[in-house]
Amino acid sequence: MKEYVFIIVATLLFSIQFLFTKKYQMVAGTATEASFFQKMVSPIMFVFILLCYNKFQFNVTPFAFTLALTNAVISNLIMFCSIKALAMGSVANYSLYLLCGGMVLPVIYGALIGDEFGIWKILSLVLILAAIAVKIDRKEKTSKLAFVCFAMLFILNGLVGVISSMHQGDLFDFKKVSSVEFMMLNSTLAIALGAIVFSVLAVKKRKEINIKSYVKASPWAMCDGILNGVANLLLLLSLKELAPSLQYPIVTGGTIFLSAVFGFLVYKEKPTGRVWLAVALAIVGTVVMALGDLCFS
Repeated sequence: MKEYVFIIVATLLFSIQFLFTKKYQMVAGTATEASFFQKMVSPIMFVFILLCYNKFQFNVTPFAFTLALTNAVISNLIMFCSIKALAMGSVANYSLYLLCGGMVLPVIYGALIGDEFGIWKILSLVLILAAIAVKIDRKEKTSKLAFVCFAMLFILNGLVGVISSMHQGDLFDFKKVSSVEFMMLNSTLAIALGAIVFSVLAVKKRKEINIKSYVKASPWAMCDGILNGVANLLLLLSLKELAPSLQYPIVTGGTIFLSAVFGFLVYKEKPTGRVWLAVALAIVGTVVMALGDLCFS
């Protein structure tokens, strides 16, 4: 029973986390350096939480380091696209593209390396891609840059899942680390990379950057990281008893739905009929995939 409580609480935390990302963007602005400052600051508490949970053990292997460094580059790009996307679109749009990509690409990768790819997964992917297609409205006044950012979020978050699958899977016969240590390594390298890029930009644009605005926005970035850290830790704890397939409908579908609701309640972002239809299709898609895994695997 407690495993389901962990998943539900994690879903709530992920949904609220997006609100803090939006708040950070509203305070710090949408400049390039703002995204790298957030990536430098927000994962700090996440690393600390996982380090405590892992009893301050932190092992590194060349294979894990290479994949984690790749993920760190991708996660910094995700933050860059997130700041831009949230400035031009709603939290509902943001979570829809981000989370759908996080499901679709890892499933496709699994099929390419020989994982079971039955009719339920095909139907699930069709529904999720239909959710993205339904959301696109040519009459809606959305800039090309916004579409590019949303598309990049879809692809980049999917790649994070693919790289994590590479590390946890059996395809590559290299020495690995535990899933907790891999997450810590990802976040640590993301912090370092964000700090390097921000420092370079700060020196280059020192006359333009308002450091006070970033200091003021730091608490929102830290809250973002804390919520993300606790949510991911809860998911790790739930995986000890429940299969990952049971998390699909609750975490992905639930976060997409709650993000739209919280965006409306907090920032008065009223989702259109197209958005609600897209959310519904995405949720059904995740449920179909989960039921397929449970019933036919």
